[in-house]
Amino acid sequence: MVAVFSFLFMRYLFNAEFDLNIIYFNTFSRLFPFFIGSAAATLWGMNAEQDNKLKKRFFKTRIKLKTTALILLTVSAAAVIALVFSQYEFYDDFIYRLGFLLTSLLTVVLIYGTHGLHILTPPEKKEPRALTVAADLSYDVYLYHWPFYIILSALIMNNTFASLSTIAVSLLFSALMVYVVQRIILPQKDKPVRGQEYATPAIITVLIIGALVTGGVVIARAPAITSIENALKVYYENAEIGNKEIKTLFGVRSSATLSRLKKIVKAEMIKNNIPSFNPNRVNTKTAYEVWGIDVNDLEERRNKIKELFL
Repeated sequence: MVAVFSFLFMRYLFNAEFDLNIIYFNTFSRLFPFFIGSAAATLWGMNAEQDNKLKKRFFKTRIKLKTTALILLTVSAAAVIALVFSQYEFYDDFIYRLGFLLTSLLTVVLIYGTHGLHILTPPEKKEPRALTVAADLSYDVYLYHWPFYIILSALIMNNTFASLSTIAVSLLFSALMVYVVQRIILPQKDKPVRGQEYATPAIITVLIIGALVTGGVVIARAPAITSIENALKVYYENAEIGNKEIKTLFGVRSSATLSRLKKIVKAEMIKNNIPSFNPNRVNTKTAYEVWGIDVNDLEERRNKIKELFL
């Protein structure tokens, strides 16, 4: 019931056009993946007793057949997740109406499949190094990815490049934390760390450089409009505009950019005592003035294009 309430609450916040950062980080709107995972752990967690139960269940059938089925199950779940997020953006309705729930359920399928393959792997065989590294870094990547995405998406207007940069930087910091910092703080007796005396100053240097590079001042600016027709349509059809209209106007893909564009408009509205009828929307006329969009100039350009039959 709590998971259902959490999911419905997230949909409500999205329908009310709350800031996407608030929806993403809100405790109650993002509780449902936790409870879905808890339910999965109750059925088949990672302790020895439950592993033995899974082993008995798996070995009732032919191992090769079971392995093939688990591989197909895991690959299929991963493929569907990849398909969903290749077709939809962070701010799309589908992501909040069904996407997060679907990917949470598919993640449970992935965990079940990969854990089953782990159980079926003979003790004498080593798992692929790439998988063990991914397992080591996955939690740290989860912790770092969103702050880095907020920073990089504000610096980089191209969402694809911003996302790829986020992955690269998150992996770098995760590897630094897992393979350097943690081994210094919690050294293993059987695996002494070479050059430990040089590691601390190196880490501090890397972190300072990273902070200077990624934490630079971003000048608020509006990206180019998608088209003259879109700009005029949004202007004349809406007294106030929100995320949906800004997306149509600029084609922006970053929630950080959406929030930044609205923030500078709200500051101007407060300065000029312009009322707001919806806390998640801004006055259209003020927005166009702040973003430097000249409606009269756009109309002249459109009329000129019509005259030239273009």
